Amino acid sequence: MPKVRTTSMVILIMTAMIMAGCASNNTNNTNKNETIVQTDEPKRAVEGTSIATRLVASEKVLPEDFNEASFRREIVPHYEYMATKATDEAQYMKAWSYYGFKQQQPEVNVEQNDAYFIGVHESGTCPYELGEVSVRSEGTALVVMLAGQTGYCTADATPRTYVIELNKQQSKAIREVVIIESETETVFPLVS
Repeated sequence: MPKVRTTSMVILIMTAMIMAGCASNNTNNTNKNETIVQTDEPKRAVEGTSIATRLVASEKVLPEDFNEASFRREIVPHYEYMATKATDEAQYMKAWSYYGFKQQQPEVNVEQNDAYFIGVHESGTCPYELGEVSVRSEGTALVVMLAGQTGYCTADATPRTYVIELNKQQSKAIREVVIIESETETVFPLVS
């Protein structure tokens, strides 16, 4: 009899400890979620002027030397980006080839517009959509928001390049790009 009682007591104590641990974890998760919910809205760098842009192309490609030539954040998250500005037909054709596009090159009116090639990595299961594009008030930075899908996304890094057409007047002073991805803002220079 004492053996059964001891075994029952041990099982009861272990069950109580497991339940207490689960309750503790649930409390911690709830607090973490509440903290996230209570934080300020994501920092929006779109304090500049919204601009009229046209998405010329979007394809799952990047330059072969992307890992060596791209800008990589030094702090977490270690996003990598590359942006190239084409101001004439020759630069546009060269950038199109360099980024490795497979589709036929769409026409861009390079007399009135510049073309921006924006290279990023995205999740293979949750691709980005190009969000709002604007120019910072000083006119030297192109701000691009990447809108991601929510849910269960793989952590793989698949290629994506966007080509955006922008009026030369608004484009002339742009020297850097600001990408807002997952509430993180990254500023990096254009590749010439």
